[in-house]
Amino acid sequence: MALTFGNDKNKALALARAKAAAVATTSQNAIIKYISPKEARNKMALVPDDSGSMSGHVENVREAMIEFLRSCKPNEDAICIHTLCARNTDLEKLQTDLPKLAGAIKSMRFGLGGTPLFGTMKRVLTELDPPINRMIVFTDGSPTDSLPEAKEEQSTALTIYHEADANVIVRYALEKRVVIDTIFFGSEEWGGQAIVLLKYLAEKTGGLFLVFDPHKVDFRKALKYLAPVNRLMLTAGKIKDIQEGKL
Repeated sequence: MALTFGNDKNKALALARAKAAAVATTSQNAIIKYISPKEARNKMALVPDDSGSMSGHVENVREAMIEFLRSCKPNEDAICIHTLCARNTDLEKLQTDLPKLAGAIKSMRFGLGGTPLFGTMKRVLTELDPPINRMIVFTDGSPTDSLPEAKEEQSTALTIYHEADANVIVRYALEKRVVIDTIFFGSEEWGGQAIVLLKYLAEKTGGLFLVFDPHKVDFRKALKYLAPVNRLMLTAGKIKDIQEGKL
């Protein structure tokens, strides 16, 4: 009987190459079908501060949001972005095509104006369709706006700065079942009333409050820990390590 080992080996090698080429071609031509945001398990809004005081950090904020998206899961997480000052309408609707959203962030505008925190948060809570179930807010200062509804709260015994406005936001969040995570971007030593306010919003809605001091932690790498897949690290006592730049 003639031995055909060499021929069989060559055939096997050719077959393997053909399969690899077919897979590569299929991958190049494949079209990923993204589900509608309504079907997504996690519907999240990023609310970044683009006020004038953030002007030296906007590129870090941009890269942080892109890195956050890389830690999220397409067709499981739907994301939208609402800056405080500029309106980027192409980013303000929930999307499950996260690679496309990340690409759009690279050219998004920053307003570099005031800090209309409450008005932006209210708009996100009340106008989005489908509604979100989590909001992630980061700012380096106190709000410069106030809500008309807050006047009804003024007669109550307020214990923190802007509590009346905060209570309006908390009420909307609880009605919509939205958890609010808040991040103070700056030194905890100088955060003052802004930290108290952000912590209040998080605690009242069941969210997390974090301080990201740019002198201690690289914000571009830290925001990703608030993505759903990484949140267990925060709830497992890793918050301090993350805030001190150890992770």
